[in-house]
This record gives sequence, C-alpha cells and structure tokens, in this order.
Amino acid sequence: MIHNYNSGITNHMEPAINFKKEFKTEYPIYRNMLYRCFDERHAAYKNYGGRGITVCERWTGVEGFIHFCQDMGHRPPGQLTSGRALYSLERKNNSLNYELENCYWATWGEQQQNKRPYNKKVTTERNPVIVRLAQEGKTEEELAQQFDLGIPQIQNILEANGIAHQRKPRRTCYTKKRGIKIQALYDKIIEFALANPYSTLAQIEQSTEASSWQVGTALKEASIWKSEWPIGPKRTMWMKRERSARSEFFSGMNVKKDINQ
Repeated sequence: MIHNYNSGITNHMEPAINFKKEFKTEYPIYRNMLYRCFDERHAAYKNYGGRGITVCERWTGVEGFIHFCQDMGHRPPGQLTSGRALYSLERKNNSLNYELENCYWATWGEQQQNKRPYNKKVTTERNPVIVRLAQEGKTEEELAQQFDLGIPQIQNILEANGIAHQRKPRRTCYTKKRGIKIQALYDKIIEFALANPYSTLAQIEQSTEASSWQVGTALKEASIWKSEWPIGPKRTMWMKRERSARSEFFSGMNVKKDINQ
C-alpha cells in the first residue's frame, strides 16, 4: 500500500493516514522548530525567533504538521556512535526562514559546517571593554548580563588578559573543619580530662559546660576514652537499682522453688 503524501488524500479503499503515528520521529523535530521561532521562553529563541527567523504559513496552523510531512518526508535513517540520530532538520541559509525551499535533512557533520560565521570584529571590540569594566570593579555576573554571555566566557576573557578571577568554593555535604568555638570547647574538655583522670563524665560536663555527646566525641577523638572510664552518678544509681531488682527477682524464684520442692 503506497500513500500519496503530496496530495494528502488516500484512495477510498485505503484507511486515513495518522500523521502523528506515521511520522512519530519527525513530530518532536517539527514541534521544536515552532518553539524556537515562536516561544519566547525557549532557550534558543534569541537565536531564532529573536533574530526574526519564522516558519512559513504552510507549516503552521491546524494542518501545519501534515504539510510539513508532505514536503519533507521521513527523516533518513542512521545513528551516530553516541546513539543520536544522524540526520536533523537544517536550513540552507541560516538567515532565512523555515520553508521547503530552504530546508533539508542534513547529517551531523553538515550541520556543524553550516554555522553562522564567527565575527572576530565583535570580539576584538568587546573584550577590551569587558576587561576595562572588570578593572573598574564590575562583577562577572554583571558583565555576563550586560554582554549577554555566560560567566565561564567572561572568566576566559579575563584570564586571557591577565586578570585572575576568584572562583567560588564548592559546597560539600560534610567537612571535618569545625568552628573556632567548638574546637576550643573540645580542647578544654581534653585538657580537663587529662588533668583529672578519675573524674566522672558528669563532672567533665559540669566543669566544661558541655553536653554529653560533645564530651564523648572529644575524648574519643583524643584517643583517651576507655571502656572503664568512670560513669556519671545518675547512671551508677540506675545500675544499682537494676542489680538489686534482679537479685530480688531471682531470690524470689529460688524461694518459690524451695517451697515447691
């Protein structure tokens, strides 16, 4: 069964064509073409719609996708080693609109060669201004916003002209560096523990005004924590009550056992 895409009409014996299903790989290309030219929120709008590039009337509207499929046909098969499609929609003249006379399916290499020429004059006139403004105290963010460039591009321009920029340190989830106050407290705990080896943890907490976990952390990091380290008075009282309760329980069991015997 051969469909006549040019006419868009099928024989009365043939079912109607579902273009979105028949051209499912071409539909995202068509949609992105419209977004680049008409949607100001699109990231590439400034290079397409912002420059006056638009889509012809035949490829827009309710039947725009049908006409696009009839004119361009299927995208040729093929893939790059990365898995990306080999062919993409390209314009012969980058300054003209998306229309049949100016569009074709191009390979990845052809698309890379069909870029707008690099304007060296703009670079030679712009870079000295960026360097001068940076020396006057403008930040990289302000320069990037003023010249419509990325911050890495501004940094490369400044480095090429001998101006070093300060990179922000990366934030990490965990760091071993402590604040000055916390480190001073830990040193105070260790100093008191070494001077009073027979003190209890409660006495260390009271004298250094630290919490129990701070005392334990400081002693363990200093490698002076011992399993036989004296424990606090509250825990001692609890253990005495626990031992007495256990002894009473087992002694009662023994009494019952003797009576039964």
